[in-house]
Amino acid sequence: MGLEKFESKWLENKKNLRKLNFDGNKIESIEAGLFKNFPKLEFLKFFSNSISSIDSDLFNGLNSLHTLKSSSNNITTIDSNQFNGLENLINLNFESNKISNFDVNLFKDLSKLTTLVIGYNKVNELPIGIFGPCTELEVLHIDFMEMASIDSKLLEKNTKLRILYMNENNFESLDKSFFENLTSLKELGISCEKFDLNDDIFNNLVNLEKLEFNGKSRIVLNSKIFDSLSKEGAGFQYKFGRKIRRFKIFFFLIYLCLF
Repeated sequence: MGLEKFESKWLENKKNLRKLNFDGNKIESIEAGLFKNFPKLEFLKFFSNSISSIDSDLFNGLNSLHTLKSSSNNITTIDSNQFNGLENLINLNFESNKISNFDVNLFKDLSKLTTLVIGYNKVNELPIGIFGPCTELEVLHIDFMEMASIDSKLLEKNTKLRILYMNENNFESLDKSFFENLTSLKELGISCEKFDLNDDIFNNLVNLEKLEFNGKSRIVLNSKIFDSLSKEGAGFQYKFGRKIRRFKIFFFLIYLCLF
């Protein structure tokens, strides 16, 4: 059945509350100020409800919060000040909603954020600088959105990024400088309906271990596309749909095993 509403009286005198989870209910809205008396709250999760909007001050005062997950709801907008003051947040998940716009200042206070999952929304553009404050970011999912283009400088300050998924968008090409500063990247997922890749697009991905081309992609690959990944002692995996090929490269020789 599930709850249809969450009442503040249920949490009266619970000032030591550290974890709150009300996943999988039928809640349509969250009362403004519901969390204002929980300065010790560290984990907040309301996955898979029917929430369509959240008050801009809903998370005010949650200075101890490190994990916030509100995926699989019906949220259409997020205020530019939504995450103000959440300086200790390290894990944020707002995927699978109906958000059409992310303000450039949305993550300005999230300097400790390491994981950000915002895919499966209706965003057609991410502004340059939106991820700039998140210099500790290691995991980013911006997949299954509606982006028609993506700027080459979008991730220029996210040098610690290890995992990046940007599958199933609408852009048809990437500038060769897009991955220029992502030398720590180990896992990359990328695909579109039609996608052209430059020969040297992966040149700086010296630590890449896993590369996935998924979905209904019609990807144009040049024979030199993997040259930059062929270095002594390196090992990586790439995937086209369901077919996986693993590479082990020793002394610049590639030995191919098809699984």
